[in-house]
Amino acid sequence: MKANFLKNKVFINSYLFKILALFLSFTLWFFVLNSNPIEVERKIKLKFILPTGHAISNVVTKKLLVTYKGPRTYLRGANFDEKNIFINLKKLKRKGKNKINLKLQLDDIPTAFGVNPIKFSPTTLRVELNKKIYKSVPIKAIFKNTVQNDYKLKSFDIKPSKIMIEGPINMMREQSLVKTLPIDLSNLKGKSKKEIYLESLDARVRFKEEKEVKVYLNYEIRPIKGREVTRRVKIRFLSSKRNFKVKTVYANVTFLISKKVAIQDVKKKIEVIANLPEGVKGRKNIPLKVNLPDNVHLLKVDPAYIKAQL
Repeated sequence: MKANFLKNKVFINSYLFKILALFLSFTLWFFVLNSNPIEVERKIKLKFILPTGHAISNVVTKKLLVTYKGPRTYLRGANFDEKNIFINLKKLKRKGKNKINLKLQLDDIPTAFGVNPIKFSPTTLRVELNKKIYKSVPIKAIFKNTVQNDYKLKSFDIKPSKIMIEGPINMMREQSLVKTLPIDLSNLKGKSKKEIYLESLDARVRFKEEKEVKVYLNYEIRPIKGREVTRRVKIRFLSSKRNFKVKTVYANVTFLISKKVAIQDVKKKIEVIANLPEGVKGRKNIPLKVNLPDNVHLLKVDPAYIKAQL
């Protein structure tokens, strides 16, 4: 009995020692693997601090390719996307010269804990400075595709029609306008507006506004063959209340339909809706919403707003 007990105890101790040895081996392997220095390449952004009233007039790389060396664990934890290389041209003694050859050193490259740069490229930069000016230029609409068959683009305009840009004087002389990205006309109908986007500028020129300026296309696309019709329609009020007061209960709706469409079919499907807000008291202006069937295009609703006592 005692011999069996001792035998089992030896077996258990031996088993525990094996597990412990395996754990220590894995820990040592993991430590050696992660502490062994390795090299990785990362692109680091360049940021120039310019003298007042100047801009860069030549094309200069925006990033440096930097080789870092360090333990795998530290490299994994380093956030290189948030690192920048700052080059302060304000403090540089230019002596009136606007063409500058910069030689960068390893000390200029940002580091991270346990990680160091060992090389980078390019090591030299040529920077040309010129006077910075501001200019208001028109926005030109660029269209792609055409409007649908039997329709025509009657009118359009861009709001805002102009935008302020800034850059070196030599580049600004060539920048007479800003184009939009191509605007697809194939799925547009009626009278409405659409948010559009501007084409990217040359790297040396930028928009003066730091925030993106929203630009809209106001357009009117009508059927080539059609007729303009005005109908008096009763307003439908949407509200959970019953104790509201309004003086206007009808609206005149002007719309455009194809000659192939029967006016009686359209008349039955026109809706003018006033959605009265909940939890609001007092005299309010309520916008009118018009629902029309397909292939019928709203031109105007009169009045566009009604006054309601809530």
